[in-house]
Amino acid sequence: MNTLQEDVRLRGEEVVAALKEQACQQIIRVPYLYIDYGKFFFSVSIGSLGLMVTLLNLDSTVSDLGTGQAVSLSLFAVSILLALRMILPTDTSGPDTGLIEDYGRLVRKLRHSVYLWFYVWLTGVAVAIYSLSSRWNAPALS
Repeated sequence: MNTLQEDVRLRGEEVVAALKEQACQQIIRVPYLYIDYGKFFFSVSIGSLGLMVTLLNLDSTVSDLGTGQAVSLSLFAVSILLALRMILPTDTSGPDTGLIEDYGRLVRKLRHSVYLWFYVWLTGVAVAIYSLSSRWNAPALS
């Protein structure tokens, strides 16, 4: 029983080695997170664009595209391009920088890209909802 307690007891070097390994795994994972977020955002953007086009085609009485619909469709197209930018591989190493600096730069780039995509996409959704609701609630021309 005494040997089991000695085997389970961690030494300082083992803890440091485990923490270094965990930090390295987290640093390695950041570029993959960037790509995974890009895939998800691409799917959401394509789905939003498809839904908008479907809802526009449901109304067969109006054949022209209003300003609000055009703005929302273009915002969805921009959100698709932003998501594609996240998916495409980029050079993640900086000139003469350390691993920690590269990690910090990648995390900041990921955070900026997520905020930018969400802002563009949410603006597109808001404009789409407003333009479609005003289009469907407009009085019919007779």
